[in-house]
Amino acid sequence: MRIGVLCVLSVLVMLGGCASMTGGSSQEILVTTSTKDGAGVEGSNCLLSNEKGAWNVTSPGSVAVNRSNNALVIKCVNPPLPEGTLVAPSKTRDAMYANLLVGGLIGVAVDHSSGAGYEYPPRVNVVMGATGAAAMPPEAQPARRAAVHDRRFDLPPTSGFAAGSDVQAVPYPAARKGYVEYVTKPVPKAFVLGDGGAYAYRYNTSAAVQQALDVCRAKYSNCRLYAYDDVVVWTPETTATNIQTSPSVKSAADAPASTPAAVPVVGHKFVVPQASGFASLEDAMALPLVSDKVRERYKHFLTLPYPRAFVISNRGGWRFYSGRPTVMHDALERCLADGAQCWLYAVDNRIAWQLDPAKRTGLDQLQLAR
Repeated sequence: MRIGVLCVLSVLVMLGGCASMTGGSSQEILVTTSTKDGAGVEGSNCLLSNEKGAWNVTSPGSVAVNRSNNALVIKCVNPPLPEGTLVAPSKTRDAMYANLLVGGLIGVAVDHSSGAGYEYPPRVNVVMGATGAAAMPPEAQPARRAAVHDRRFDLPPTSGFAAGSDVQAVPYPAARKGYVEYVTKPVPKAFVLGDGGAYAYRYNTSAAVQQALDVCRAKYSNCRLYAYDDVVVWTPETTATNIQTSPSVKSAADAPASTPAAVPVVGHKFVVPQASGFASLEDAMALPLVSDKVRERYKHFLTLPYPRAFVISNRGGWRFYSGRPTVMHDALERCLADGAQCWLYAVDNRIAWQLDPAKRTGLDQLQLAR
C-alpha cells in the first residue's frame, strides 16, 4: 500500500512539472477583415471558437483564445457586407517535442490535454463574403540582428495610454492600418506618428527608433514616438490656448497656485476634478479606449451647455449628460450599468482624464460639493 501511494505521488509531481514546460494554454490572435479586393474593413464583429470556448473581438483587434489541437473557426459579420469565415489550423509547437525528450509521455499528455502544446497563426485576415483557411507563418529563421534597442535605457517608460496590441487606440484612423502591420513585426521595432495621421515604422534593427523618426521627419511634421516593441509611450499634446473658457467657470490654468486638487464648480452638486492637462478640450482624437463613432459623439458633447460631463469605460463605452447639477454622477452611474469600469473624461471646459488609473475619477471618488 505504501509503495502504491508513493507511485501516485511521483506521478502527480511529474504531472505538475511537465505541465509548465511547454508554456501557457492561451494565445493572443490579431484579427483583421477585408473585402474581396483587399480593402481593409473596420468594425466587423468576429466570433472565434473551438471546442475549448468562444471569444468575441471587433476588427481590427486582438483577443486571447484557448489553444487546442483542433482548428479555430472565425466568423465575422459587418452588415451590409456578407459574412466571412476563416478556418485557422492548429500546429504542434516545437516546445512540445522538447517536452517529450525531457518530460516523457506524461508531459506530452498534459500539454495535449491543456492545449499548451499547440498554436494558431498569430494573425488572421477574414475576407467578407468568402470562406477560406489561414496559413501558418513560415518557420522563423535564425536571428541575425541585435535583440535590443540602441540606448535602450534612454527610452521612455509606458505612458499608460493604451496596450501595445490595441490598434483602435491609435489616434489617427489612417495610421491604424500601418499599426496593424507593425504589431506583427519582430523586435526591436518602433512606430512613429506625424501630423494628420502620417506614420512610419522600422523593425528588426537596434536603430528602429531613430530610423522611424528620420523617415517620418523627412516627409512630415511634428513626428513623435508612439510605441517601441509593445510599449506605448504616446501622450496627447496639450495646447493651452485651445481650452475653452466660460464667464461662469474658470479653467484650471486661471486658478491660483494654492488651488486644491479638486475644486467645486458653480452649477455642480459634486466636486469637479481639476484639469489634468491630458489633452486640449477640443481634441476628440485624444480620447483613449473608444472608437471614432464615440469621438464624433464627443464633438456633439462640446456643443452642450454647462453643467456637462462625458464618461468613458474600459470596454469602449461612453455616456454624457448636460444641463443638471448631477451630470457627473448620472453619467458614471449609467455607464456602470453596462458592467464596465467607468471614469470621467471631461467636465464642463476641462479634461479630467488621468493616465494613471489610480488618479482617475469614478463614481466612488465623487464628493458632494460644500
